[in-house]
Amino acid sequence: MPELEQSVDTLSSVSQETSASAEEMLAESDCQLRKIENTNNIGLQLHGLSKSLSMTTQRFKVN
Repeated sequence: MPELEQSVDTLSSVSQETSASAEEMLAESDCQLRKIENTNNIGLQLHGLSKSLSMTTQRFKVN
């Protein structure tokens, strides 16, 4: 019986560690997703500024 209890304790410990690792991975994934969304928003802003600059420079072109 002590061997069975030790095996159960070991499996329980491994399970808890796996769960903790999964929670850490989920938290890191959420953080990475927020950074990607932020980068995308910055890219969209840059694209808008680029279009605005292009339209502005078109007015000053000499034909």
